[in-house]
Amino acid sequence: MNEQELIAHLKNYHWSIQGFNGMPLYLDCAASESGWLLNRIFGPSYSHFFYLFSKGRAYMYYDEDDWEKMCNLFYEKIRSDADFEKLEREYVFEYERAKEVSAYDPSALGTLSDADLVDLANRLFTRLITAVSVAHIIEGVTFGSEKRLKAALMRSGEVNEMEFSTLCSPTSPSFLSEAQQKLWAIRETEEKDELIDTYIKEFGWTQTTYLGPKVPSPADVRAQIETLSAKPVPADYVALKAEKESLMDKYQLTEDERHIVHIIERCFAWQDDRKKYILQTIFDIEPVLLEISRRFSIELMPLKFATSREFSLEKLTDPSFKEELSERCKKSAVYVTEMGYTIFTNGAFDTIAEAFHITMAEDVKELKGVTASKGYAKGRVRICESVSDIDKFEAGDILIASMTRPEYLPAMQKAIAFVTNEGGVTCHAAIVAREMNKPCVIGTKIATQVLKDGDLVEVNADKGIVTKLTN
Repeated sequence: MNEQELIAHLKNYHWSIQGFNGMPLYLDCAASESGWLLNRIFGPSYSHFFYLFSKGRAYMYYDEDDWEKMCNLFYEKIRSDADFEKLEREYVFEYERAKEVSAYDPSALGTLSDADLVDLANRLFTRLITAVSVAHIIEGVTFGSEKRLKAALMRSGEVNEMEFSTLCSPTSPSFLSEAQQKLWAIRETEEKDELIDTYIKEFGWTQTTYLGPKVPSPADVRAQIETLSAKPVPADYVALKAEKESLMDKYQLTEDERHIVHIIERCFAWQDDRKKYILQTIFDIEPVLLEISRRFSIELMPLKFATSREFSLEKLTDPSFKEELSERCKKSAVYVTEMGYTIFTNGAFDTIAEAFHITMAEDVKELKGVTASKGYAKGRVRICESVSDIDKFEAGDILIASMTRPEYLPAMQKAIAFVTNEGGVTCHAAIVAREMNKPCVIGTKIATQVLKDGDLVEVNADKGIVTKLTN
């Protein structure tokens, strides 16, 4: 398949695009390779994935037809809380087993033979694949569940976006919320040094991204603490559950429709575990990749443009493979099916990227999205497209992103509202916005294209509207 054939093929599908910092190797394991594992439990799995990689940015294309299919398969199989709990137990058991099999002593990496070192890397890749595995159905379940729930609510007329958002809210804290509580506790004590060391051991991995880990120093933690202007207040989950029950009664939801609300709720906690497992595994993979990079004389960045299937002694010692990785890391487009990979670089990449570039009208004044967390805010736009943008944030800015990830937390603490291109009411931005009680509008599709740094905007999250004002 050449680039023109690929473009023609891809345009037959409706894609949901996620943009963030990421390396092909980590996404290959966490997305592509994990996707095929769904067929063990649900029958059909994902059909394909498509990625664009350039300058540390990853654009991941999900086929929404796959999501719809995954959701239908899920509801056919998971018909009760007991079914869901069994699925979760099996998922956790498999991950813990993969974690045990891939455990290693970082200080002993230099003593391993080349073959044993590569074998360890592959066991860690298996752990990363297992960290997602069956939980990769979450994207499809939440995508389809939101549509099903909204259709149920529409029987009563126009959907109240705030009530819809409430029904789709989590009823337990995320690991990021727990980390914030820990930071505040450190702030409130005079004996900080020992507590900061403990925090780094317990939560240092939360700074990990799909680029790799960033181990925070004590100074970094102190800087995080200083961004906390007020004690994080946990949501009243008891009251939220009661409000959900009241809304389900109000809309006269059937048992099957109430099951949808409960599944969305359970997916929040499941997704939080999945994210934790992914970040912790990437954190543990990095030292092994550094040793492979040193030993086989391949720079770390190009090494992360290999696929997990390519990690073998034969490949890593092949000069032509090293040259291929050097080309890929400049820019590459990757189309993946269960049968294998088609990778395009250089001019072919440019042709593909141009075909999927959307030029937005500059005179767009109002954006419509979905209410993720209610409220009103007015302020200056700050576009957050990568971790390098976080340092530019100032208190009072409005964060605009394709989607948010855990590494954006320092910016989210300073922001007074969040607006994203992508995501449903169970996405990261929605979860954090509710925990921080900040206005949030998601799913605008075009916010990062039509807004620019410094624009004055009004976020009316109650109505899901973002208005560009005259400066």
